Amino acid sequence: MREIEARLVSGYQIASGLADDSPYPSGSIELQIPYFKQLGLDLSDYYAATLNLDISPYAFEIREPDYFFPQVKWYQGVSENFLFVECRLIHLKKAHSGHIYYPDPKTKPAHLHSRSLIEVIAPFIPGIQVHDKMVVEVDESKLSISIA
Repeated sequence: MREIEARLVSGYQIASGLADDSPYPSGSIELQIPYFKQLGLDLSDYYAATLNLDISPYAFEIREPDYFFPQVKWYQGVSENFLFVECRLIHLKKAHSGHIYYPDPKTKPAHLHSRSLIEVIAPFIPGIQVHDKMVVEVDESKLSISIA
C-alpha cells in the first residue's frame, strides 16, 4: 500500500449540489450512484459528495482501476467514462473506506481538476473540515504518484 499525504480543499460543490449555480440541485453524485450500482459498484452507503484532496507537489495517474464504466449516460445529454480505485482515508487516526472517483477528462463536460487533486467518495466523516490533513492509502499497482 502507498500512503499519500493530502489536504482537504474546497471543490466546485457540483458533486454535492451545494453550489449556487449547480445544474444538478441534488448533486451529480446522487444522480450517478444508481448507475454505478447497476454496473456493479454500490456506493449507496457513501456520502453523496466528493472529498477534494490536494496531494501537491505530487500528481497521480490511474494505472489499473478497480472499476471502469465507459459512456455512462447519467444525465440528459451527458455521457462520461468513470474510473474508480479503492482506497482508505486516515483522518485523525481513524480509517475510512473510500473510492477514488475519476471522471475521465476526455469525456467530462466541465470543472476539470489538476492531476494534484484526488476526488474521493467515502462515508460521511463527522468533524472533517477544509484544510484538514489526512493520508490516502492505495494499492500502488493501481495508482502512480510522481512530482507534478
